[in-house]
Amino acid sequence: GKTWDGISSDADFHNIDIDTVENFKNLAKNRVPSISKLDSVEKIFSNLKLTTDKERLTNAAILLFGKDPQKFFISAKTRVGRFKTTTDITDTVIAEGNLFNQLEITIEAIKKHLNVRFEIKDIERQDIWDYPIEAIREAVLNSLIHKDYSSTAEIQIKIYNDKIWIWNSGKLPEELSIEDLKKEHSSYPKNPLIANVFYLA
Repeated sequence: GKTWDGISSDADFHNIDIDTVENFKNLAKNRVPSISKLDSVEKIFSNLKLTTDKERLTNAAILLFGKDPQKFFISAKTRVGRFKTTTDITDTVIAEGNLFNQLEITIEAIKKHLNVRFEIKDIERQDIWDYPIEAIREAVLNSLIHKDYSSTAEIQIKIYNDKIWIWNSGKLPEELSIEDLKKEHSSYPKNPLIANVFYLA
């Protein structure tokens, strides 16, 4: 069965942002040693199953590498708010663009509201954040990968004084319960093509 991210979209290669594809080639070198700077967008997309049998771009292709995916998927956005109380919002950032861009914009928007202190270890300066930035990145990435993009709801991230709340419109896969999440469990990504590209990058 086809997953939502594997369905063909109305977009064509004019809608693809070449810089994001080049960036992906650099990031994927470790996990895909055969990838080359000279590989065409068509070849890369074909290898990643981001084009259909009829050479159409999939939904995943436009979300991951599009210039303006919001033209096709209006709710493909991440809204980051800084809340002093549940009703008092001091800052809002709406991250748009493709998922690679959204990831970076969202991380920066969150970092802006976290405290950082510096420790000198030997002669190296280490930044100690309120939350490990790797953990924040992983959580944001999960919200992007597992979002239900057919839904009209944006991803929402709320930063409070004592917690960060991340929400997306994705249901738990039927194979998993809340209890399963607390222990080692298999992955059942809603958008396996998107998950695979981020894994390779």
